[in-house]
Amino acid sequence: MSPEPLTAFVEAAWTAQNRMLILDDFLFKPQEGQSQQSRYDQILCWLPDGLVANDVRFLTNAHGDRAQQHAIQKQFNERLAAINQSAPRRAGAAKIEIRFSLGSKFPYVHDRFAIIDNELWHFGATVGGLHGLVNAATRGGDAEAHDAVRFFNDAWDGDGDAQRGGRHG
Repeated sequence: MSPEPLTAFVEAAWTAQNRMLILDDFLFKPQEGQSQQSRYDQILCWLPDGLVANDVRFLTNAHGDRAQQHAIQKQFNERLAAINQSAPRRAGAAKIEIRFSLGSKFPYVHDRFAIIDNELWHFGATVGGLHGLVNAATRGGDAEAHDAVRFFNDAWDGDGDAQRGGRHG
């Protein structure tokens, strides 16, 4: 049986005004007994037609082979086209980007995080509550005050300073 997403997280994603940044090693990995497409659909659900946020980025580990990663990106590109076509309130076109480089370019993260607008979310397991076992989720942190946006961008860019004891102490 597929895990149910955390309702508060889904509602926050639906109402995002600026950005949604997701950092999760195994975001696209389905739970045992769950189809891969079912997992993708759960995440695509976070992105309604009326989404206002322009900056949506998912940073995760490699998932399957390049063909499978391309198929995931294709589904998110199709979702993006529908959002851009039906969101008249938006100032400019949205972008949805996925990088499958977390483990290879920035292997220093154990927990999972999300930033929705300026709210920092921390998950003990998969972002959005997409894990079948009991685990914790914390929300409400100020992402800017905690330097979480910079941290996400460092991970996004594969910043190697963390390995040398740099900025992420």
